[in-house]
Amino acid sequence: IGRWGNFFNSEAFGTPTNLPWKLYIAPQYRPIPFTENEYFHPTFLYESILNLVIFVILYNYAKNKSSRKDGNIALYYLILYSFVRIFVEHFRIDSVCYIHGIPVATVVSVGIIVLASAILVWNNLIRKEA
Repeated sequence: IGRWGNFFNSEAFGTPTNLPWKLYIAPQYRPIPFTENEYFHPTFLYESILNLVIFVILYNYAKNKSSRKDGNIALYYLILYSFVRIFVEHFRIDSVCYIHGIPVATVVSVGIIVLASAILVWNNLIRKEA
């Protein structure tokens, strides 16, 4: 829901595109290298839709009490949202911090995937044996 604020503020949009679901950005909100482009990827929409998909996945997982373990829903959320963020970050043009040419959001997302996956393995395999 929060990403819809980006839509109303004409911010956090993606690279120029001519796809049917393109988003018009008024000239005063376009970054200087893209002043001639009118239509951009609606990254807020991508993230909103994918977050809804994550909700449906986690909701269905939560309904199955037999396979549920403490903390798994949060770990699955962290992993799934990090993949969403990596995907969306691929289209964004407003990233300002980079590490060796990679947006910080992508680097952090990869770290979260690795850490949450390790905890998930521990929570489901190693902790089970103990």
